[in-house]
Amino acid sequence: MIVVPTVLHVIIKVVLNSLMYLIYTAKMPFYEKYRINPDENWPWETNSTSWDKMLRDTFKLFLLNTVAMFGITFAYFKQFGGECFWDLSVEGLHDIHPFTVMIPQIYFCMLCEDAYYYVLHRIFHLRAFYKYHKLHHRYTINVSIAAEYTHPVDFLVVSLVSIAVGPLILGKSLHFYTWLLYFTLRTVESIDSHCGYEFPWSPVKCLPLQSPSSFHDYHHSANVGNFSAWFCHWDIIFGTAKTYYKKFNNLKGQQASSVNSQKSNL
Repeated sequence: MIVVPTVLHVIIKVVLNSLMYLIYTAKMPFYEKYRINPDENWPWETNSTSWDKMLRDTFKLFLLNTVAMFGITFAYFKQFGGECFWDLSVEGLHDIHPFTVMIPQIYFCMLCEDAYYYVLHRIFHLRAFYKYHKLHHRYTINVSIAAEYTHPVDFLVVSLVSIAVGPLILGKSLHFYTWLLYFTLRTVESIDSHCGYEFPWSPVKCLPLQSPSSFHDYHHSANVGNFSAWFCHWDIIFGTAKTYYKKFNNLKGQQASSVNSQKSNL
């Protein structure tokens, strides 16, 4: 059980980033129509030398953060045997909860994570802590692997702790497999929000108030607002998404004017 979260994390990251690499290089119209910033060049198209260095640095950080995550998981299981979170006995693992229990628990974990993530992410944009977060913002044009370009302090304090908040509150009422499903969705969401595309078939797009990929994409390009992870309600409540929605509304207005102009010329 010790290696399951880390192995799952690595498999999902490798598989989805490999698929995104194929999409980036293929440039098929079917996928390109979902691109968030079609007029922008990908980092490797702008400066291949700089991209090669950033890619190497990203792999190093991914390896370092993965080792750190495994170390924390190992220490936790060594100290507590996993019993603080889940019932890992044979009977406990076989007693799988119905979806009517799993889905509300996963949604609860998402809401808890989002509240913690919003506050800590916003704190890490303050001058005193931004030295740990600015590394992630070297990716001004989002690509899926940008999710791995995170300082270890940022990764541990913001990303890793945030996904533990909900499970800590739920305790043993949260089944181990329910947590794995939540962890899987969170890993997929991190790639989805950084991929540079707005895919309508994404499994995280069906959630109420779920923030679209363009929401976090704007956070990278403008480096302002949009601090939430899963949803957008905290940014709406505290007014940190105003510039994003202003840009979004202006873009919709320009598109509507363009369509009306084309119709009048027919």
